[in-house]
Amino acid sequence: MCGITGLWNFTEEAIDKQLFREFTNTLTHRGPDAEGQAYFSNETLALGHRRLSILDLSESGNQPMYSKSNRYCIVYNGEVFNFKEIKEVLLKKGIKFSNNTDTEVILAAFECFGVSCFEMFNGMWSMAIWDNQLQELTLCRDRFGIKPFYFSFIENKYFVFASETKAFSTLRFFDKTINFKVAQFESNGISAYGLGYSNFENIFQLMPGHYAKVTKKTKNIDQIRWWDINKEVVANTSSIEAQAEEFYDIFYNACKIRLVSDVQIGTALSGGLDSTSVYSTVYSILQNNNLGLSKESSNAYVATFNGLPQDETKFAEIALKYTGGKGVFLDNKIENLAQQIEEDTINVDSLLSAPLTSVSNIYKGMKQNNVTVSMDGHGVDEFLFGYRDMLIELYNSHLKNNKVTEAQLVKKYIISTYLPAQQKEVQRYLESLGTLLHQIKSEFNSIIRPNKYTAESAKKQFPTLAKKTEFFSRNPEYLIPYNESFERTLPGILRDFDRASMMNGVEIRMPFMDYRLVKFMFGLPLSSKVGKDDNKHILREAMKGKIDESLRLRKYKVGIGSPIEYWFKNELKEWSLDLLTTIQNKKSRTLFEHNFIKNYKENALKNTLNANDIRKAWQEINLYFITK
Repeated sequence: MCGITGLWNFTEEAIDKQLFREFTNTLTHRGPDAEGQAYFSNETLALGHRRLSILDLSESGNQPMYSKSNRYCIVYNGEVFNFKEIKEVLLKKGIKFSNNTDTEVILAAFECFGVSCFEMFNGMWSMAIWDNQLQELTLCRDRFGIKPFYFSFIENKYFVFASETKAFSTLRFFDKTINFKVAQFESNGISAYGLGYSNFENIFQLMPGHYAKVTKKTKNIDQIRWWDINKEVVANTSSIEAQAEEFYDIFYNACKIRLVSDVQIGTALSGGLDSTSVYSTVYSILQNNNLGLSKESSNAYVATFNGLPQDETKFAEIALKYTGGKGVFLDNKIENLAQQIEEDTINVDSLLSAPLTSVSNIYKGMKQNNVTVSMDGHGVDEFLFGYRDMLIELYNSHLKNNKVTEAQLVKKYIISTYLPAQQKEVQRYLESLGTLLHQIKSEFNSIIRPNKYTAESAKKQFPTLAKKTEFFSRNPEYLIPYNESFERTLPGILRDFDRASMMNGVEIRMPFMDYRLVKFMFGLPLSSKVGKDDNKHILREAMKGKIDESLRLRKYKVGIGSPIEYWFKNELKEWSLDLLTTIQNKKSRTLFEHNFIKNYKENALKNTLNANDIRKAWQEINLYFITK
């Protein structure tokens, strides 16, 4: 896991090597173990790399790395977990290897098979491969965009790419300014990130599952889709018992191949269904297989939020008791909290719904315990209706299509996921969705007060950089998970956890994001995703007898994140008010209405702030940090 950079000067002038080194070294946190740069085409093209050593810790694994023929050179960020199997194929073709990295295998596969080699890879990556013969740069990103890749064409003079937008700040010929159109959508909970944009003007993303080629004549990237979920999904009509068995077989293997490492591994455990499933499976694999890892690699790492609603310590303890494993508990009381939030936010360089400091603190604690690889449970919520918003959307869809029985079952489950004190209010809200009065109000409001910040308006204002095909079905049971996975929630989660972990030099591996498992989940019928009284039904079925029953059936979902509402009402109250006053006095451009800050400060003094006010206040502060 690393950081990569590239700079191509189309004006034929040699690149300033000191400038390029500074550009690359902004990513030192992503790769603290080694650095490297390589220059080509009369030194008008540079490739840079910062290395986090995980496989083959020797210097032979450093990058930029050349192919045996010296025709190709690669900079690469990520892991290809099935590289040993691919290596066997290449060895049979007479190809020789000199180290034990996956990087060398990727290069050899590219030289042997060209861009079709990407389909062989099971993993997460962003990479750039230079062809010294054709004078051509090939860029590629993994199927889901787990690893970041940002790029820009600057006045048709330069092509630049990097693993993080922060790096672009060092380029004196680049004016790095916020894209307020994107920012307005992001602040209203509508992500343009999944459409290939960033928070900055003229910095875009290579789309997930795409590759591109760049030459001196290139004025814009023509992104070519090499992997498409639309063409991969096969409907699964087998029994739920057979589906659960197949699910677990794929999941078990997905965990196992992600345990290939020459450094210590740990598992992030909250006590929720997803992280408990990963932890229990990893623990079982390590107890029954000699993978050459240290005993400590079976440890779970638990973030504790003493006295706050985010605290799930008791659930993590249940998971540990069931397996008999060891837990390392990481206190989320952060010293110099305000300073840490500011530093983290500047490093992340994106608009966030809450600071990443609490999340980052987990990986900081892991690193202090000599962990470099974290096994995490991200991804399955989006595929299996794990969020209430997805269930509410499904419920509403059932109502519109007169599927009354199905709607009532979904409504019953949604209510059960809330705390008892909240359930009556939730029930009233859900029942209002089906009334004629609600439909009339919704249609009337859309005419007299149209909300320009919607998913559809985002798509119209931000045409995707690469042509996106429609999903194989417009049926909500497929469309809702598709939108959550590829356009809405998951792209932002992958970004945030990449930054939170990599700013601490820790790589996250996500078994639920194994493309074989994703294909399998998308092919399941709705009844295997949303059961009669649960969601993520297939996961719960697959984990029978493998985790504690109370955790397997647990409905209430907390989710990990910073307790921003608590902080802004308590220890960060004065700090946040001071910052908002600074923003107000500077008359900086803001995300929300003109009087928002004035009204917020008045409500803060009266102790009448609500969660939405605090979310907006944080986003104004977030914007200030990344633009000052």
